[in-house]
Amino acid sequence: MEKLTLKLKGFSKDTKGATAIEYGLIIALMVIGIVAGVSNFSGATTNMYNLITNKISNSTGV
Repeated sequence: MEKLTLKLKGFSKDTKGATAIEYGLIIALMVIGIVAGVSNFSGATTNMYNLITNKISNSTGV
């Protein structure tokens, strides 16, 4: 029973898990930012190509 108590006390003092959680949160925020940026970029690119297609279609009379 003493070994179990000592192990539990050791787990409560261990801070490695907290550091891993902090890094996980930082990475999650970075991923959210990247996804938002790529989504915005893809929308802008699609609009640009649609504008070019419309200009070409209108100038050729197709």
